[in-house]
Amino acid sequence: MASGEVEIAVQQVSELMHVPGIEVVGRLPPEIGDAPVFAIGVFAASTRRADAERLVAFLCPAEAADIIETFGLEPLARG
Repeated sequence: MASGEVEIAVQQVSELMHVPGIEVVGRLPPEIGDAPVFAIGVFAASTRRADAERLVAFLCPAEAADIIETFGLEPLARG
């Protein structure tokens, strides 16, 4: 799309919003289908459990919602 070969594209907002030359004009309506949901977890056998738990703690509080939205994703809930 940025090269001009096509005029419209459908892709995840997080993949498009940081590409130079592309304007995100909107999201698909909910009637089209469910949005992908990302989840986070820590493997029981993780050798870097403390690092993983710090990442979970960083991404899960309501304060992280602004950061998540900065990358084109929608947090499940605020507050």
